[in-house]
Amino acid sequence: MLTEELREMLLQWHEENKHRRIVAAIWAIPEAQRDSETVGLLARALNNDRRYAEAVEQLERIREESIGDACWHFRMGYARFHQRKYRQALEYLTRAAQLDPDDPDAPELIAQAKLMLKNDIKFGAPAPEQTRAQEEML
Repeated sequence: MLTEELREMLLQWHEENKHRRIVAAIWAIPEAQRDSETVGLLARALNNDRRYAEAVEQLERIREESIGDACWHFRMGYARFHQRKYRQALEYLTRAAQLDPDDPDAPELIAQAKLMLKNDIKFGAPAPEQTRAQEEML
């Protein structure tokens, strides 16, 4: 669990784009003491540092307790989008938009994911069934 002082520092570093500093600070917290908020902030920092696979790994750890959390779905969708797993991204982002209709970021990324899927089909990417099977193996 985060102290108020550490939470404020992490938010400040986020505003300053010091994502690696956030990651280092959270890694320093023993794993058993990291709650879902802390893991979510770690995943956000990992996403912003383009460490998408690590972000997904962290988000998977808190899946059950975060199932109704729009931020969790957005962060997972964001990571999947940047891993070029557009179908998965679309599912998570759509749920994020449902959970928080006032968030302007999810609809923007949904539109981009739909465009990428459309372009994949248009320009001869593997059939959707092949793509999904390949994604599930990863």
